[in-house]
Amino acid sequence: MACTMERIIVKGVKIHIIGLMFLFVAAWAGSATAQAADGDVEPILQEISSAFKIGSARELVKYVNPTRIGITLNGQEASYSKAQAEFMLRDFFKQHTPVNFWFDHRGTSRNGIHYFIAKYQYRGGTFTVYGLIKKINGKYRIDTISFTPNK
Repeated sequence: MACTMERIIVKGVKIHIIGLMFLFVAAWAGSATAQAADGDVEPILQEISSAFKIGSARELVKYVNPTRIGITLNGQEASYSKAQAEFMLRDFFKQHTPVNFWFDHRGTSRNGIHYFIAKYQYRGGTFTVYGLIKKINGKYRIDTISFTPNK
């Protein structure tokens, strides 16, 4: 009886180990898939960087949410259409001629929302730029962007 019981326990442990191995492989494969999907955001980040470096509102709005984008500028937060956002950003770039732009930090939340923290250097100082990027209709788009002047 003890020998049969040991066999059952050993068999149960083997099944448990195989199950854990399967979960580990599935989690690893899911992680690799998520990383590959996250890699899709890199091109838009490069385009965003280029648009900021040359101060092009026209180029930047190519990558915003096509319906509404949240913009915070000078402490004023509002939701704008793509056309309104282009106007706002064009005015911002005219008032703050670009010198440089770089990302301080980029990441992805647990919900799959990408974010960045960047510096926008202009002739009179710098702004910290915070951005949220969401996948909208299969494409990564800036959903929210905030400009905070550095003192």
